[in-house]
Amino acid sequence: MAKESDGFVRAIARGFATVEALGKPPGRHTLSEVAAIAGLSRATARRMLATLVVMKYCEADGRYFS
Repeated sequence: MAKESDGFVRAIARGFATVEALGKPPGRHTLSEVAAIAGLSRATARRMLATLVVMKYCEADGRYFS
């Protein structure tokens, strides 16, 4: 992710990349799949997904997120 300007917030960009990854078919993905699709490390994707689950923007079902 390239910094576009001084107003660019990388954490928000990573969050949206995670949400966009979850929207790709088939609609549910493992942590590794989300990380690969979003172009994030597994650790970053895990933190993003954990936050989205707590905020009720996505659901976790075993090892799958949707």
